[in-house]
Amino acid sequence: MAEAARRFESRSNPDVVRRLIARPIRLEHSRLVPPPPEPEVLPEPFEPEVEAAVTGERDVEVLEAELALLKAVLQAERDEVAQLRARLALADDEPEMDVRAIRERWAALVDHLLLTRR
Repeated sequence: MAEAARRFESRSNPDVVRRLIARPIRLEHSRLVPPPPEPEVLPEPFEPEVEAAVTGERDVEVLEAELALLKAVLQAERDEVAQLRARLALADDEPEMDVRAIRERWAALVDHLLLTRR
């Protein structure tokens, strides 16, 4: 057991830690290697008139698609608003009748209680 304690103490000697921490750092391993230069890419020659015509057609197509999408969204909103208004119109009639009936029942009950007391 004493032998094991000595081995443990020798392994956990702080000098070993200091030596590991204080080891010299080799700079050649820590230097960054520059990335290889990228090959120079030349732009392809183009004809400005043809490119402008194609770009203009694409822009018109994109704008027409966006316009169609906006029209569809607006139509869907209008349909939904119409449905909600129809529901509210039906719903407003029913509760109003229920509220009136409840008020009339309470009024009749109060009248009955007041008249029976006399």
